Amino acid sequence: DTLFPPKSSLKVISASLSPGAHFLTRLRPWHPLTALSVGLYLVLIAGLVAHLRPSESVRRFGHWVVVLFAIQMGVGFLNVILKAPIFMQMVHLLLADLIWLALVLLCAAATAVDVPHAEAMPAPELEHAVVGRPSWKQYLVLTKPRVISLLLFTTLAAMFAAAGGWPGLELLISVSLGGYMAAGAANCINMALERDLDVQMRRTALRPTVTDQIPSRHALLFGFALGAASFLLLWWRANLLAATLALAGLVFYVVVYTLLLKRRTWQNIVIGGAAGAFPPLVGWAAVTGDLGPLAWYLFAIVFLWTPVHFWALALMMKDDYARAGVPMLPVVHGERATVNQIVLYAVLTAAVSLLPLFHHAVGWVYIVSAVILNALLIARCVKLFGACDRPRALGLYKYSMAYLFLLFLMVAVDRMGIRADQPSASVPAQSVQR
Repeated sequence: DTLFPPKSSLKVISASLSPGAHFLTRLRPWHPLTALSVGLYLVLIAGLVAHLRPSESVRRFGHWVVVLFAIQMGVGFLNVILKAPIFMQMVHLLLADLIWLALVLLCAAATAVDVPHAEAMPAPELEHAVVGRPSWKQYLVLTKPRVISLLLFTTLAAMFAAAGGWPGLELLISVSLGGYMAAGAANCINMALERDLDVQMRRTALRPTVTDQIPSRHALLFGFALGAASFLLLWWRANLLAATLALAGLVFYVVVYTLLLKRRTWQNIVIGGAAGAFPPLVGWAAVTGDLGPLAWYLFAIVFLWTPVHFWALALMMKDDYARAGVPMLPVVHGERATVNQIVLYAVLTAAVSLLPLFHHAVGWVYIVSAVILNALLIARCVKLFGACDRPRALGLYKYSMAYLFLLFLMVAVDRMGIRADQPSASVPAQSVQR
C-alpha cells in the first residue's frame, strides 16, 4: 500500500488480474482472505483450548485473541475505505503484534504444569457397544454422513445455479469432497466436545466417542486433519474464497454453536444454525469466485429454514435434551411456544424464498415450485399448531428435509433453463484465483 498506493477498490481488483502487474499488486486481494482464514483458525484454537484447559488465564487470553482479531478485521476494512494511509497501516501492524502476543500467552497458559484439564465422563456399560480397534466405519460415523448429505446437496445445487448449467466434473467432485470434509470435521470436533451430553441421550448414546471406540483426542485430531485437507483442496481446485467460507462454517459451528450457545440459551439453533447455511455460499463461490445476491438469498433460506426443521426434531427429543440439561426451546418454554416459533420461521422462510423473483434472479419454474412447497410447509405447521403430537412433528420434520431438497433442486433447474434461453451469455469463470 505504501509502494503502490490504492486509488480505488475497483482499480485494485483490476490491477490484480493483470498478468503484467507487479507481484505485490497481484497479491493484494489475497491479503484479506488469507488474513481471515488464519484468523478463523486462531478463533477455533482459542475456543477449543479454553474448553479443554479451563483455567482463568486460558479463558482470558483466549478471549483476547478473539477480540483482537475482530478489531483487526474492522481496522482492515477501514484501511480499504481510507485507502490505507500510513498511520492506519501502523495501527494495523500494532494489532497484529498484539494478536501474536495474546496467542503466545494463550499457549503458555494452556501448557502450564498446573493447568486443569477438561474431564471426560466415563463410558457407560453398553450392551450393543463394539469393543476393539476402530474401523473406518466408526470414523465415518464421526462425520455424520446422514446430516451432511442434505447440506452437501445445497452446495451442489448452488454450483449448478451459479454456472447456469454443468459446472465441470473436476470442480464438482473437488467441491463435493472438500465440502464433505469441512462439514465432517465440524461434526468430529462436535462429538469430541459433547461426549458428556451424548452419553446422557438415547439418540446419541452409541456414538463412537461415547463407547470409547474412538477416544475424544483421536476424534479431535481426525477433525483437524479433515478441516485442513478440506481447506487445501478447495483452495487448490476451486479458489481461496470457497475454502475460507467452508472454514468459516466449520468455525461457526464449533465455536459459536457448540461452545458458546448450545449449553446457554434456547436461541442456540437460531444463531448457530447459520453454520448450516454456509454450504450454498461455498458452492456459488467455487464457480464464480464471488458472492452474488442469489447466493445470499440461498444462505438466508437455509438460515430461516433451520429452526423449523430442528425444532420439529426437538419436540420429539424433548426428554433427551431435558435429561442432558441442554436448553432447547421445548425444554425451556414448552411445546406451545416451540410450535409458535416454528410457524413464525416457516412464514419467514416462505417470504425469503420468494424474494429472488423481485431481483429477476429466477424464473417461473422456481417461483411456481416455491409457492407450492411453501404452501405445503405452512399447512403442515398449521396442522402441528392445531395439535402438537409426535406423528405431526415427525411429519413436519421429514417434509422439511424434502422441502429444502426440492427447493434447491428447482433453483438449479430454473437457472439452467434461464441460461439455456440465453446461448450468447458467457459462463462465469470458475475461479479468478485458480
